Amino acid sequence: MGLLDLKHNKKKLNQAEKPDLANNEYTKSKIYLDYIVNNLPHYIFWKDTNSVFQGCNQKFAESVGLRCPNDIIGKTDYDMPWKLEESDAYIADDKAIMESGEGKLNYEEHQSNADGTERIMLVSKVPMYDNDNNITGVLGIYTDITPRKKMEQELIKSKQAAEAASMAKTQFLAMMGHEFRLPLTGIISTANMLVETDISLDESRELGKIIEQSGSHLLSTINNILDYAKLDVRKYQLALEELNLKALIEEICAMFDASAREKNISLEINYDESIPSLILSDTRILRHIINNLISNGIKYTEKGKVTITVTECKKRLNATQLKISVQDTGMGIPKSKLKYIFDRFYQVENTYTKKYSRNGTGLGLSIVKKLVSLLNSEIKVTSTLNKGSTFYFVADFPLTKKSLKTKTGKRREKDSIS
Repeated sequence: MGLLDLKHNKKKLNQAEKPDLANNEYTKSKIYLDYIVNNLPHYIFWKDTNSVFQGCNQKFAESVGLRCPNDIIGKTDYDMPWKLEESDAYIADDKAIMESGEGKLNYEEHQSNADGTERIMLVSKVPMYDNDNNITGVLGIYTDITPRKKMEQELIKSKQAAEAASMAKTQFLAMMGHEFRLPLTGIISTANMLVETDISLDESRELGKIIEQSGSHLLSTINNILDYAKLDVRKYQLALEELNLKALIEEICAMFDASAREKNISLEINYDESIPSLILSDTRILRHIINNLISNGIKYTEKGKVTITVTECKKRLNATQLKISVQDTGMGIPKSKLKYIFDRFYQVENTYTKKYSRNGTGLGLSIVKKLVSLLNSEIKVTSTLNKGSTFYFVADFPLTKKSLKTKTGKRREKDSIS
């Protein structure tokens, strides 16, 4: 080997040992760029002019069920787990952006996930250019705003509920002014007539009747408000006691007999005689429920009848399941209003007739709903406009020891006969 050869080889060796600084910087920059792109909390992708994916970040790849970003190269939106209409929309957007040369920023899209869930995305897309300023594709980035949208919807619902509650309270206070003022005016003006006017015995009795009716109405209004306030702060607690349900219903109906006869309507009881005579329940709660339902039935019935029916649905070992219903032949409730009927302060009549607007606070059925829930049941209603309504609930009532003995004795007697 000559001197020339040694010099040549040394030159080649030195060239090989020298690092390619330009290539090294590029590699270093690419590593940093990949690191940044793959760790951004956003979904990033880019496509060519045919809307074929040329790359994406790790977050995007995982969202469409791929292992790594390289797996997306060569695929289209139709290869993704999205709905056909979603893919069509995405590709149409790409085309419009590349044709116009203008980006589409901060708009919402619905997107299906690989796991079957759906998300709402805040999307931005811009055209990509080469060194000659030719469009080479589309770059897209989007953020999952599903939690934010759900929160917005919840805030809207909360706001609407708060506004509805505020409106209901305002209407209630306005109505209460009327409910208190009317009977008080009647009481005061009638009392003045009794004191300042020479009247006959019959006239004084009539005026006394007006005072009594006005006072009863005022007392009923106050009681409803106080009862609802108790329920609203959960001050009611069940106090189980031995109860003859049939006797209780007969007692309540006797109280309303005069009101029914005054309107020339009948008040009837249909009671299943196979029901054990004694049950365990809270007398005051059952009384309040039945009171309100019968009162409501009579109030909105002009002709016909109001019927309370009690039937046994199921016989249990130590209890009986009863269905208690109150049916009237009154004006009925429009189908569109049934879902509101148990809301507090709500009065159906205000929506389509003023005939009964002088009576009631809009709390009666709301109170019934809460009281029935204390019996682990739910008040329900069926109604036909101009034909009548039926309010009912089904609840389990424990049997007393006496009823259980009677029940056992009847069973043994039946077995001995057979």
